[in-house]
Amino acid sequence: TSMPPKKAKAVLPSIAWDADDNALVWQLIAEITKPANLKVLCGKTKHENTSGETKASVFRWIGSILLPELHIIDATATGDRIKGKYEG
Repeated sequence: TSMPPKKAKAVLPSIAWDADDNALVWQLIAEITKPANLKVLCGKTKHENTSGETKASVFRWIGSILLPELHIIDATATGDRIKGKYEG
């Protein structure tokens, strides 16, 4: 029995974080610091996150706002890029 072929992942273009005087970075900071997002991303403990949202879902949401053209291609990969920038 052979495994079904894996779904090809979409390749996202690089993100120009430093373009326009780091405009995307500032937008990212603005999104992260919104109270609802901050609570999920920066809560002290897992039990302190009472919103029910996951960090991954918040990163995907921010990706849909900052990078809608990439979010349409692959929402999860775009969220991963946002997470990488956030944690970088």
